[in-house]
Amino acid sequence: MAPKALAVSLLILRQFVFSLFLKNLALTHQIALFHYDFWHP
Repeated sequence: MAPKALAVSLLILRQFVFSLFLKNLALTHQIALFHYDFWHP
């Protein structure tokens, strides 16, 4: 595999993992807010 192709695939992979992480973070935040509203009316 050419070094350039490897670099590009690594960049894509990193973007994918980062977006997944952000989605997970947003979901966790929503769940935490929901629980807070539920227990503290």
